[in-house]
Amino acid sequence: MLKKRIGDLLLEHGEITQEQLDEALEIQQKNRKKIGTILIEEGFVQEETVLKTLEKQLGIPRVDFSTTFIEEEAVKSISFMLGKKHCAIPIYYKDDGVLVVAINDPLDLFALDDLELATGKNIYPVLAGKVEIENLLARYFDTEDAQRAAQEFSKDSFSMNLEDELEQQVLNEVNNAPVVRLVNSIIEQGVRAGASDVHIEPFEDRVRVRMRVDGALHEMMKVDKRTHNAIVSRIKIMSDLNIAERRLPQDGAIIMNIDGRDIDLRISILPTIFGEKIVIRILDRQQFFITKDKLGFTPRELKIVEGMIHHPHGIILVTGPTGSGKSSTLYTLLRELNTEVDNIVTVEDPVEYKLDGINQVQVNLKAGLTFVTALRSILRQDPDIIMIGEIRDV
Repeated sequence: MLKKRIGDLLLEHGEITQEQLDEALEIQQKNRKKIGTILIEEGFVQEETVLKTLEKQLGIPRVDFSTTFIEEEAVKSISFMLGKKHCAIPIYYKDDGVLVVAINDPLDLFALDDLELATGKNIYPVLAGKVEIENLLARYFDTEDAQRAAQEFSKDSFSMNLEDELEQQVLNEVNNAPVVRLVNSIIEQGVRAGASDVHIEPFEDRVRVRMRVDGALHEMMKVDKRTHNAIVSRIKIMSDLNIAERRLPQDGAIIMNIDGRDIDLRISILPTIFGEKIVIRILDRQQFFITKDKLGFTPRELKIVEGMIHHPHGIILVTGPTGSGKSSTLYTLLRELNTEVDNIVTVEDPVEYKLDGINQVQVNLKAGLTFVTALRSILRQDPDIIMIGEIRDV
């Protein structure tokens, strides 16, 4: 049963046409990607359709990670690179010793053979989405890489205690490979886990790293307190901030390329009694390219929202906690309203994503450009639609 190819299955059940399959096969000759991946990337079929087809026609169960206990010993039975290569992750052992593996393409016999060879176990494949698997790989392996970098840095770290002597040592350490790898690993893990923010918090005897996913903070790791100054200095250098200033808050920005896409990072540094706390806001541009039906509204709610945004007059308030999707919702609605017949002006702090055809104003407190002063001027700009990023001062 598993010898049938995924393209043939989708064709048989009317999910794609012969022309689409032929085009995907032609593309495969050039980039050597899996045919299922190409069909999804080209927009011929949705990943969910592929998974449902495999589940229904081949009887391969779809794993529900929200109710499945994942055994770390099983996960670590393969390497991160093997899991990444085949988009697969072992999740637990059955009573008879068979290894259950969540995999995106259970028809890939080479992948199953590789997994059996690497683990020495018989493999029982279950279906899972690509993003689900990648997030699990990031959670279990990226943290390990970051911990290893932290431990390596801590071993090589300085043992002096006088602040004046430490400052020069910190400057020497910020380009040290372990601390570079540690900072990169923390940020990369946050991006791959879909976090909206990463918190690096110093305490008396440790540094705690947490990330906010789906509105809730989760602890990623703890690192040695001696690494804190070098971590802060490394991030300040990346965001072009003053590494000598430790008494005042600072804000900066970084653009990092992670997994082939540019990620905007907004840096906020706040002095606390145990050192400078860093919060990294992750602005993944892909999150702003979603359609209304992907915002999480029910069909009834979506109909109400569509009616509201097309009213000629009125006001809409978008509220919610950090990471709840306020910005994604606003940008999605603005993109739909962005036509040549409307003058749209926004006031933001910061401008999280640049929208072509929309007049975006960046708040500049030092120059006296606040939400209030900007709004006063916008009203003289013949606006049709105004978006105000914050209304605390308006």
